[in-house]
Amino acid sequence: MTVFGWDASDYDWSRGPMDLAAARADGIDFFTHKATEATSITHVHYRDGLLRARDAGIPVLAAYHVVRSPANARDEVDFHLNYVDRQTPWWRDWPHWCWQVDLEKWPYDDVPAAEGEDFADIIETLTGRPAFIYASRGQYGDALRGTSHPLWNASYGTNPAVHYRAAYPGDGSTRWAAYSGRVPAILQYGSRTTIGRQPTCDANAFRGTLADLLTLTTNDGDDMPLSNDDVQKIWTWDLVNGPDIGMAYVLVTQLVADVKELKAMLAQPPVSFTDAQLADLADRLAAILKPQLTAVHEDVVNRTELVVKPPAGG
Repeated sequence: MTVFGWDASDYDWSRGPMDLAAARADGIDFFTHKATEATSITHVHYRDGLLRARDAGIPVLAAYHVVRSPANARDEVDFHLNYVDRQTPWWRDWPHWCWQVDLEKWPYDDVPAAEGEDFADIIETLTGRPAFIYASRGQYGDALRGTSHPLWNASYGTNPAVHYRAAYPGDGSTRWAAYSGRVPAILQYGSRTTIGRQPTCDANAFRGTLADLLTLTTNDGDDMPLSNDDVQKIWTWDLVNGPDIGMAYVLVTQLVADVKELKAMLAQPPVSFTDAQLADLADRLAAILKPQLTAVHEDVVNRTELVVKPPAGG
């Protein structure tokens, strides 16, 4: 079974009605819209596109960002998340949300593969949602070998102007061939297809069932990270409004990073430990975690006392 999707941008809005309900009725199960590019470009129809897709009942949604040179992936992630949070703050509660990292070589910017990889790494770490790297085999070949992210190939063949299902080359097409050591998870196979009432659409396919795609994009149930606005509030929370817990937040963030590193270690193939080795591991973990937890506790308690303790002579 094959699942089909549509990725759009501001350029699509002058070509047709952008009727996402019609697209849903026509069999579209995932939709993504360009939100940002580099650290200064935004697409103004992003909000409306995602709202229409959400209201139409399209189950898998995404925002996409076009990465650019020079190497400043963290700045680009911050810019992207700030815009997405302002325009579609509900994304954090959407059960099947992912990111499309648009990595392309332009005549004016030969964007290196590492920039897309870094962006995907950072945004996955910050949000807990999967990042797909849209990078064609023709442009990047094996430059993304070793990536942990699903690849999204683009290969149009003759690129016919027909209904999106008629344009699909099939699950056995060579356009699905592996590159960078991975078989692409998604194939963009045409840019002139008709979806619902909309002409000239980018059509995409996922080889598998809708249940497979939902599993790949399901929020794992962990607490969602703080938004950029939440973080800013923490840093600026002064003694009038409450204790300054900025340092506590830093320490907790480091603690979370340590735990994630431990989870990654334990995810490796199982090994056998002697009782002595297990005891040594427990001692090492305690040595790592205890100072950080103690520091968090003392920092919050001490700063809280500044608020609740009456001033001398009061």
